[in-house]
Amino acid sequence: MDRYRIEENMREANEAVKKLREIWPKWKPDKTLRGKLSAFGATAMMSGLMPALAYFVENEPAVVLLLMKMDGQELPEKITGDDNAKKAVKIFFDQLLDSQEATKKETAERFMEYGVSLKLVLNLYIKSAQNGETQSDETEAAQSDVKEESQEGGEANGE
Repeated sequence: MDRYRIEENMREANEAVKKLREIWPKWKPDKTLRGKLSAFGATAMMSGLMPALAYFVENEPAVVLLLMKMDGQELPEKITGDDNAKKAVKIFFDQLLDSQEATKKETAERFMEYGVSLKLVLNLYIKSAQNGETQSDETEAAQSDVKEESQEGGEANGE
């Protein structure tokens, strides 16, 4: 995994969280999501990308929706519940399975980097929620923290 790509992906991760909250109003990021993203990375590393995605398609569609958005996939306009979310992620899973991308090591690594970026960004959302900030305050706080972390990473790289 490349630390610099993870940092670059943090802005996209923030956009993915905002988009999922917009299209699925009942979904809220919580502390367990960070653990689920860690489990996704470990499963992808040990068993491969497709077995990891297969589990999360069925059991944690929000994780796959976030990963889909980070990978540049279109999300549905509205999600009304878990069944609707599962249907959307199954289409993505089937398309990935049919493509040659599913078996490439680079694809699995890219998705693991997405997971790490999402986990870092979700830390900011969860911290904001614990401090009692509203959704718009929370989004602004997360965005400013993402910008600060990106700038700090750039300064450390001599940019």
